This record gives sequence, structure tokens and C-alpha cells, in this order.
Amino acid sequence: EPFGRQIWTLEAKQCRNANEDTEDGLEGNLRKEFINASENSRTSQIEADYSDLIQELASGGRSPLAFDPSKNPNSCDQLFRAQMILSYLERNGGKLPKDIAYLQNHKQKSDDKGQTTSDSNAPKTVIEAAKRGIAFYSLLQTPDGHWAGDYGGPHFLLPGLVVAWYVMGCPSVMISPPQQALMLHYLKVHQQEDGGWGTHIESPSTMFGTVICYLAVRLLGAKHDEDWIVKGRDFIQKEGGAVMTSSWAKFWLCLVGCMEWTGHNSVPPEMWLLPNWFPFHPGRLWCHCRMVYLPMGYLYGSRFVYSNAESDPL
Repeated sequence: EPFGRQIWTLEAKQCRNANEDTEDGLEGNLRKEFINASENSRTSQIEADYSDLIQELASGGRSPLAFDPSKNPNSCDQLFRAQMILSYLERNGGKLPKDIAYLQNHKQKSDDKGQTTSDSNAPKTVIEAAKRGIAFYSLLQTPDGHWAGDYGGPHFLLPGLVVAWYVMGCPSVMISPPQQALMLHYLKVHQQEDGGWGTHIESPSTMFGTVICYLAVRLLGAKHDEDWIVKGRDFIQKEGGAVMTSSWAKFWLCLVGCMEWTGHNSVPPEMWLLPNWFPFHPGRLWCHCRMVYLPMGYLYGSRFVYSNAESDPL
């Protein structure tokens, strides 16, 4: 988890002792291994020799050029997978696992219509197919043993992290200046032509997505008179103002002091004191809802507001 957060930037977080058996020490070692592998491979001969193969594998059987953000902003992990496959080849002398090594050696045959076919390399048994699948996923395993995946897309998660960071005093260990710049860039390039943001990257502009993304970019340092910020603000005002957004966005507005708690729907923490047998006990909520509404209930119950809300010029 910490390594996943810190991979936003190539600027390593300083550890007390790189050899120390702590979460920070592990993160430092993982970062060093991951970044060194990435930097050393940028101009490698392996990358030049197997560029097409890497993209073919990373695209999951689709055209290597399938990732076109102008048509679909979801990369389907193609960029990340290409990076991991290249890293695997670097560590193993340019060789794929033996169960899929044929991909480096076989020459595709063309049928009479000029199309390619690879029937001769099709697995003959279920076991053979399973082994090939395992071999493929071994290419994507990260240095610490887990399999990572892009959870990009939702626009209602990052702003919450930004608000929490801001009201806690902007600790750089949580979001560093380079990470701020990358987050701003990410939100800027996903702004819609009408000035708003969607609930997720494939969504048309919504008040939910726009209000929380606008809040996040301002807290991250975007100036109020920048063109793209003006467009975002115009969208919100055109749609009736921030009060026309949904409850999660209002929650973050209340935390930073931009909205009174009286305008927010009740999130009673007392429900957690109900006996376990109670049919509507929040402990029976779906896991994501449960983990959202437990801290949300605590903050609502205490009516938490950013301590510098009245004096902060922003």
C-alpha cells in the first residue's frame, strides 16, 4: 500500500535506514529495485528487440495500439503491463517463461486472405493453457510479490485524499510537492470540454464529479483565475451552485468549512451502537460502504471542521 502510493513520483521517500526491517525500509528497497530496473531498461537492447512483442502481450491480444485515450481513457493496464514485461525480460536475459517462450521464436503464418493465424501454437490441453496463463501472469508480478492493477477511473476517491491531506496540514509524507503536480496534471487532462468532470473518466460531466474535482484542484494549488479553473467554476454556477451536488461531495465541503453541516444528510454514528442482531446494523453493509460510513459517521457526529477554515485565505 505505501509503495503503491509513493510510486506517483520517482523521488524516493527518505528512510531512516534502508536495511531496517520496517514498512518504510521495505518501501525504500522496493522503490530502489523498481526504479533502477525501469531506468536501466529505458535504452536497453532488449526493449529495442522485443518492443512489438511487449506491446502485443501488454495489450492482451488486442491491437498493440488499442490504447487511444481520445476514444477510451481506460488503458486496460496496457502501459503498466508493458513496463512490467520489459522489467521481467531485463531480469531474465531477454527470455520469456518456458511455457510461452514460443512467442519469441515462432513466425506467424499468413492465410490466403493475408490474415495471420497461430493455430499451430494453440494449447492442446487445458493443463497446457493453464500453464501458459500462469506464465503470463508471472511477467506481471511486482518485486515484492503482489500483482498490481490500475484502479484509475473514479473521480470521487482522489479528492477525498486531497481534502484529508489539506485539513491535516498538508504533510509532505502523505502528498509531496511532486505528487501534487502529478495530481493536478491528472485532473486537468480529465476535465471535460464543458469545464466539468465526470463521476469517473468515461462519464459525462456531473455535479458530483465537478464539485469534488474542483475542490481538489484548488486545494492542490491551482489558481482561481486559470482558464481551466474558471471553466470548472462556470460549470458549477451554471448548474445551480455547489449545493446541487450529492452527499459525498457535500461531506468534503463540510470538512473544509465551505458548507455548514446543517446542509448535510444525517450520518448517525449511534447506529454502530446497535446490537449485532439488529437487521439494519451498519456492520452488515457492503464492505466499501461500511468502510466509508464508519469514519464518515464519526466525523459527522463530531461535526468536524478544518481548524483554519475561517482564517485560511483559500
